[in-house]
Amino acid sequence: MRYGYKLHSKVDADSKCIVKMKVTPANEADNMHFVELLDENTDEVVYADKGYVGKKIPEKIKNQVHERACRGHPLSKEAVARNRQRTPIRARGEHVFGIMKGSMKCGIIRCVGLLRSQFQLFILGLVYNMKRYCFEVERLRKQQAIG
Repeated sequence: MRYGYKLHSKVDADSKCIVKMKVTPANEADNMHFVELLDENTDEVVYADKGYVGKKIPEKIKNQVHERACRGHPLSKEAVARNRQRTPIRARGEHVFGIMKGSMKCGIIRCVGLLRSQFQLFILGLVYNMKRYCFEVERLRKQQAIG
């Protein structure tokens, strides 16, 4: 029997730090927990891929979800241009997963049970944020040395 879990996260586009996380069983759709990660009081804009089209986003939050084409109805040039503008910002959130799977060598979490998986993935997120913090501190130190 295989067990799988998914990590859903909200990432700050400026610092690339994980702000909020949720771990769910792999058989649940990615977009089921999308709105749970949003905070109407602090979030200003949400960037997401095409899988989140049609999800109800609070009115105070600006919707920057990629637009999706339908069969026989390709995207207009304007929609393609809007998606192209959103991609670099959305990619900053995807870098988190690339770093976790690549340089941190944590592509596979091997444990049974949602609680254990949540623990391992939350610790992984904490370590990732600490790594980002150290990177930012070093970057600021180099800037001050130059200036």
